[in-house]
Amino acid sequence: MLKLTQEENDILCGLSLKLKNIQDPEDKKKLVEKITTLLFNVPGKTVKVGNVFFLCATNQSASSAEREVEAVDISDSDDEEVDADTGAVFYRSTADLSSRKKDPQDTMIVPLNTEEPKVLMDDDAFLDPWNCCLSWEQFLDVDRIAQTRGTRWYIKARMRNIVKDIVEPICKETRRSYAQTQNPQGLMIQAFITHSWDENFKELVKSLKEVFGSSFHKPNLWICAFALIQGDYDLIKKQVEGGDNSLEASPFVLALQKAESFVVLRNSNTNLYSRIWCVCELVFAIRFKLVPNKTMIAGPNTFSNEKISCVDAGAFNPKDKVKIMDYLSRTVGVDKVNGMIEDFQNMQLPSQAPVISKKRLLLILLGVIITVA
Repeated sequence: MLKLTQEENDILCGLSLKLKNIQDPEDKKKLVEKITTLLFNVPGKTVKVGNVFFLCATNQSASSAEREVEAVDISDSDDEEVDADTGAVFYRSTADLSSRKKDPQDTMIVPLNTEEPKVLMDDDAFLDPWNCCLSWEQFLDVDRIAQTRGTRWYIKARMRNIVKDIVEPICKETRRSYAQTQNPQGLMIQAFITHSWDENFKELVKSLKEVFGSSFHKPNLWICAFALIQGDYDLIKKQVEGGDNSLEASPFVLALQKAESFVVLRNSNTNLYSRIWCVCELVFAIRFKLVPNKTMIAGPNTFSNEKISCVDAGAFNPKDKVKIMDYLSRTVGVDKVNGMIEDFQNMQLPSQAPVISKKRLLLILLGVIITVA
């Protein structure tokens, strides 16, 4: 009898529960295919989870995706019944399985979990967006890793290079965001960092140090490159679209809504507001009253006097731009958004978090000592 690891058991339990509740035929097919890909490495086996059987037929093809899979639910059907959506065959009892010539000894019995299943390969495993942060030291760890790539690589590296060479391999291996691999239980947002992936990474590090380097308290940082899973288009799409595909449900907006500060990192390569997500973040930061009192700006002001329109802003996924522009034109108006961008680019804001001077700190401590005495 085959044995499942605890991880496989949790995955299978979670997936079997989902299969019973899914209504959409295409989603059913995808889930059955996922179960096949994940667990059925040996053909001709039956897996039972609670009242649900999963049968892997005897197709000897090396590709699990080519194997016939049947989901068998012995509790909800009368005799034999075929699901029109998936082609799955349902049976009322184990006796009916004998017609399929399945050896009972080839059946793995997996107890159904009563606890909340941990489905490690599904989108339910995502942390809430506002919990996908790096601590200050974890961010500096990324910088240290980048420097090990060699001086020439590090000096030229843009954020895109950091994502491709450092972040993506970890995301692909764990199917988690980089932030979640560092903080499995999550780390609550404090500072939301708006930036461009075209920026020089060394420049970004320098700018962040300019903002928080002298602060006694270093905040938890929400940086999209580390907060979202990278390298998997389908998972990225699920995250960015949010729960109901609305802009308000996107991880950017949800995280921004809970942020304590809004940090704008300009760069010498590209105007931030030539990117539609940066425009979107600015509009929502204003809406959430993070601008101007809770906003800090750092980095070169190369493009501060450039006239730019949100209509010309780009996006990696053209559908993102359509969704954002549709929202902005309906709720704010293009001219008003462009005015926000222009006003913000000319706004004089601090580049550092509030810092208590050593003299003031000594006076505070002295006052405490005198009070206690």
